Amino acid sequence: MNQIPAIHAVMREIEDKLTAIPGAYVRTGFVQQHIKNLIKDKQLPALVLQPGNDLPAQAINDATKISREINVAALVDTRDKDTVISRLDDLLYQMRSAIYVGHEETAKASVALGPAKFDYPDPGEQVALVETVFTLNYQEKWREE
Repeated sequence: MNQIPAIHAVMREIEDKLTAIPGAYVRTGFVQQHIKNLIKDKQLPALVLQPGNDLPAQAINDATKISREINVAALVDTRDKDTVISRLDDLLYQMRSAIYVGHEETAKASVALGPAKFDYPDPGEQVALVETVFTLNYQEKWREE
């Protein structure tokens, strides 16, 4: 029987928390994979969860603690230029709140929030974004008990 990596259940919990943000579309993968469709289908604001570094600790008894970084890109459209920054701030706040406030309920992992970097659009670009990282700390077992 094949075991399912623990990260799958942890990510489902994180996605569920982010999906609860009103009006935001949630995708997994990479921004470059989704950005054209998000613009074309008018699915903004959006959050895209991208895998980051995966840092296992020393394994003990067929299990290890792992720290997985998840990069989250929060995207908004640039049509109303006067509100781009406040909409990015709102989305960042809601995302951090959904993840951090709910982390106590996430039995499978703890969560640490990281810094955010704003990537302001060049003239004529249709999307502005802020990227942040959070780290999931969870345990992975390699054998069934």
